[in-house]
Amino acid sequence: MLRPSTIGAARDRVTESTRMYVVLALLGVSGTFVVLLCTGRYGAGTTPDSSAYISSARSLLAGKGYLLPEGKPCTRFPPLFPTLIALVAIPGEDALTAARVLNALAFGGTIFLSRRLFLMCTPSAAFAVVGTLSVLLSGDLLDVSSMIWSEPVFVLLTVLFLLLMTRFLRTRSTASLVLVSVVAAMAWLDRYAGVPVIVAGCILVALGPSGVSLLRRLSYVLCFGLISAGPMAVWLWRNLVVIGKTGAPPWEPWSVQRLDRAVTAPLNVVAEWFVPGSGSLPSPETIHGHTTYFLKWFGPGSESSPLRVIGVAVVVLLAVVAVRSAWRRRADSSTTAVTPIGPATVFLLTYLGFLAVVSIRSSGDLFTHRYLAPAYVPMALLVIAGMEKACGFLGGLFDRSEGGKSLALWLCILWLLYPLDNTRGHFRYCRRYGVCGTGTPECQRSPLMEWLRNHPLQGRLYSNVPHAVYLLTGAEVDTTPHHYWDASEFARREFVSQPSYVVWLHKASWDWLYDLRELLSRYQMREVAAFPDGCVYQYLGEGGPPVSGVYRFWSSKKNRHCYTIQKGERDRLIRQSGGTWTYEGPAFYAFPPDSTRPPDVRPVYRLWSAGSQAHFYTMDEGERDRLLELPAGVWTCEGVAFYAWPQAGVKDVVPVYRFWSQRLGCHLYVGRESEKTGLVTELSQAWAYEGIAWYAYGPETF
Repeated sequence: MLRPSTIGAARDRVTESTRMYVVLALLGVSGTFVVLLCTGRYGAGTTPDSSAYISSARSLLAGKGYLLPEGKPCTRFPPLFPTLIALVAIPGEDALTAARVLNALAFGGTIFLSRRLFLMCTPSAAFAVVGTLSVLLSGDLLDVSSMIWSEPVFVLLTVLFLLLMTRFLRTRSTASLVLVSVVAAMAWLDRYAGVPVIVAGCILVALGPSGVSLLRRLSYVLCFGLISAGPMAVWLWRNLVVIGKTGAPPWEPWSVQRLDRAVTAPLNVVAEWFVPGSGSLPSPETIHGHTTYFLKWFGPGSESSPLRVIGVAVVVLLAVVAVRSAWRRRADSSTTAVTPIGPATVFLLTYLGFLAVVSIRSSGDLFTHRYLAPAYVPMALLVIAGMEKACGFLGGLFDRSEGGKSLALWLCILWLLYPLDNTRGHFRYCRRYGVCGTGTPECQRSPLMEWLRNHPLQGRLYSNVPHAVYLLTGAEVDTTPHHYWDASEFARREFVSQPSYVVWLHKASWDWLYDLRELLSRYQMREVAAFPDGCVYQYLGEGGPPVSGVYRFWSSKKNRHCYTIQKGERDRLIRQSGGTWTYEGPAFYAFPPDSTRPPDVRPVYRLWSAGSQAHFYTMDEGERDRLLELPAGVWTCEGVAFYAWPQAGVKDVVPVYRFWSQRLGCHLYVGRESEKTGLVTELSQAWAYEGIAWYAYGPETF
């Protein structure tokens, strides 16, 4: 018979366990409720990715498979997230509402499972509560959960992966291996960035279980690999059949700037996660081919306070303490010594390594808060576990272990005020201004979108912001031509087959698209409707000659501007200048030297001075020749930069004014009358007005 004391102890454990799950449920519901409140007024935030998910879910519900807003097969994104949206939307909800609810539930589920993860890493229930609250108050997790993105589901799956992998390493059971393999497969099917989950799983399955033969380990790896990678292999085969390729973006040559970013960006994000008032750490400078992070952080003129860097160093040190403690416990023959610290560390290393490789070899920047959000829970796990171990160690040195833990616990509770303030600010902003994209009052009340909903256009729609048009109107819409496409060939292939319309939103600007001025010069288009936020044009035929923007950059390091009409040069300065040049948009519009042009335009020459490290532009051939007659090497002619008009007389043409700065030793060219007036009336001491340089199309929006 059981003794009354034994029965009472068992009853107490059951009561404590029940209370724990009640607390977990309340925290999870709180997270779900916060996301629903943030997105309740104007809807969830959206980006172009969001339209692909919603379109795939809607087409799946309609029995048409996975289709993009333009009606093409979806191969750029994996199928799990749209499938889940469709499942949630089955009772009759729209896909937009279903996605909002799905991500809110995913955030709540992440909070619910995180408490279990923290409890497995620290014997202190109080530290586990602090860790769980940090997940609830995480600004990055709340941000991504307020968007229609696949990250919230991915974060939930990674937390579940860490729990199940720890369970497998403890039990070595076949059921646990199958479960963790299925979760890893779902993570990869949710995001292509789920590859690190598969890699981390293979490493842990191969090296994790102690006292297992080599043949047994190989069988574990084979089983995990087949189950976790099999579904994605089927999806990639489907992509090959549908479009002839897997859908992966092309690789690009790596650059030093992207390599520097791969090192500093994670530190920036960690600083903003755990160090109050940190902002962002500065990017490194490269001197003689060597990256000087230490000089940048602590040297003269550094923008980063030593306290901020010390805070990041402490966070990293706590993670190291947690890993070291887990490694020492691994020497214990008991499988109960296995904690999620090992799986979390392996996942962090593989995930960050994956982001680094992809960022270095692609044009996209993956080291943003969005893409680093899945690393938050594993990193918080290491920090909290390291804090508990470090406090116990230091307290033991002074025979005050509990006192040290209590002090650290109160410091952690005090630290929670930092993410709490961020969460409160995010909540207030979302309730007042919306999240972003179509989840804002401007988009919800757009007169252009209202007109499109009330006047469905019979034909094909193209837009510079196709995802907004699709999400707000439901119309099938494709993107306007990219600047590296042949505009004439695009028109012959797309526009002439049926009535075609261009829906243009004025406030949206994308570097990879022709802007409206460039489109109107390349095509004959009739204005169908015009509103303050945008307009609608119908395509009538090919136009010409084509103009292109002359793009202006400013460098605070060089104290001068740079101009270029070449989009390739513009793109290199934007993406590969390492922050040296700040893009200011088109200053005016002219005719490229390698395209057709009107007969009455004249060349504008670009000259370079190595001494002053500045370019000079002139239409006056006499002025050009006088500069070239100066001593050798003072000025060199780089040829014709573009073509413009020497005088007014053409519709929409405006004067381009020239200014000279004696202090900076360079010229400034202005195509806006308002900017010219400001320079003359307010900055005449810095900029001397030299008159009209030439005439070109103005930069004003339509």
